[in-house]
Amino acid sequence: MAELSDALKNLHNTLVDSRNGYDEARKQTTQPGMAELFRNMIVLRTKHIGEIEHRLATMGVDFDVSGTLMSTVHRTVIDIRSLLTGLDANALPSFASGEENILKQYDQTLRMAGGDNDVTTLLTQQRDVVAAKIDGMRRQAPAA
Repeated sequence: MAELSDALKNLHNTLVDSRNGYDEARKQTTQPGMAELFRNMIVLRTKHIGEIEHRLATMGVDFDVSGTLMSTVHRTVIDIRSLLTGLDANALPSFASGEENILKQYDQTLRMAGGDNDVTTLLTQQRDVVAAKIDGMRRQAPAA
């Protein structure tokens, strides 16, 4: 149980950090289509965070709603990228790659879920949505 709660807390923190990064990207982009994508990812992250927070609360586990130092790192990287190359469709492969790292964290957390069907169902549903978002980002990215 402790391993699962730790894994859920880590996933929760990752999602909060990611949402904060998307919020910074939304503020930095000048491309309406990218701003819409970032807004959609913020909404998705907020939904997934809330679902995991509910599960953690049900388990009696405390969690931090503000994220970790990685939020600052994400914002800084986005600020630099925005200044150097802009946040247009050419940035999509980088965002997709970050999402793939989140998928790996979902997979690790799912392994910890073991026989907890509620957690497994929740995380599988969330993971499937994230995987679909990655596919969409890859389709929107310009051909290399």
